[in-house]
Amino acid sequence: MDLRFKTDESAAEGLTMRVLVTVILFCAILGLSIKAGSDFINEGKEKKLLDQLDIIEKQAAMMYTQGGAREIGLEALFFQEILHLN
Repeated sequence: MDLRFKTDESAAEGLTMRVLVTVILFCAILGLSIKAGSDFINEGKEKKLLDQLDIIEKQAAMMYTQGGAREIGLEALFFQEILHLN
């Protein structure tokens, strides 16, 4: 029976390097995941902003075609639409 594994410390010496490489890889994967999540959230905020800008553009076009001074209640409609988006 070979009991060399009890005195062989080469596995224990390599353990710290293995743990270090594992921790570095885990941190890299975690960092990339956080970046992807952040980009996903920012993309949602960007879409919401573009939707609000689209409403502003439609309201401006409507005021331009109807004449801005004729429709006084238009601001109330505009703010109601923005509040419904939030």
